Amino acid sequence: MIDELVDDWTVSITDLTPRVRKIAELVRSGRTTQAARLLPAERRYPLEPSSARRLGMG
Repeated sequence: MIDELVDDWTVSITDLTPRVRKIAELVRSGRTTQAARLLPAERRYPLEPSSARRLGMG
């Protein structure tokens, strides 16, 4: 399974260190709105209704 993950599922690796440092700098200086713009958009993960119930999500 590890080989499959490495060889087939991983399509790219991106170093987010500079972006995360910039976000931290903005948050420390109170500019949270600007920091939030640098975060990736959140997406809702689709769940089967039975799974959502088991997880207490509806």
